[in-house]
Amino acid sequence: MALVAAWLFQDFRLRQIMQRGTVLPQESLSAYDLVPDTAVYLCPGLPTSFARYGAAFSIADERHLICLQKELPPEQMRLVLLHECAHLRLHHAWFKAIMMMVVTLNFAWNPLIWAAYRLTCRDMELACDEAVMEQLSPTDRRNYARALVELGSGRCLWGGTASFSECDTVLRVKRLVNWQPWTPGSNARSLVLTVLLILFFFCGGSPL
Repeated sequence: MALVAAWLFQDFRLRQIMQRGTVLPQESLSAYDLVPDTAVYLCPGLPTSFARYGAAFSIADERHLICLQKELPPEQMRLVLLHECAHLRLHHAWFKAIMMMVVTLNFAWNPLIWAAYRLTCRDMELACDEAVMEQLSPTDRRNYARALVELGSGRCLWGGTASFSECDTVLRVKRLVNWQPWTPGSNARSLVLTVLLILFFFCGGSPL
């Protein structure tokens, strides 16, 4: 009940801030790979930029939403927007909402759920960082790492909200420094590892 109450309070507070924001015209966003039907808001006083799905102002509102801190410099705002676009393309807001429900239902008797939630949020941020790095020049990559250091605070927003500055800033910056472009061989290794993990966790051990 405490988790649900905290989730609802955060959602109410974010909605209030979003209602004071202004919508960016779609023609100014043509350079970004936005998910269809996405609205981008500039919000004053926002604690962190974030992406989420629907229900911003009413239950019937099903738009994809990106909320950016109005106080950000233009260059940092561009990099943060690229990161939030990646969250929506990878459906992270839905995954995070589902994980939050699992945590709420299982935290009392399975503390590993908390660790799984934290590590999955971290992996989603790393995936977005990699997706953004693929789109940037070497100079912009350095600026992206610098923006992460300046804006990252380790804050974590509950529910179906994915934000730029959450989860293990130090690890993310280290990964950015050692970043290498994704190759077909990387895809093959990831596929093999995924299959092995599925077999390990779902097939069970041999009977004694």
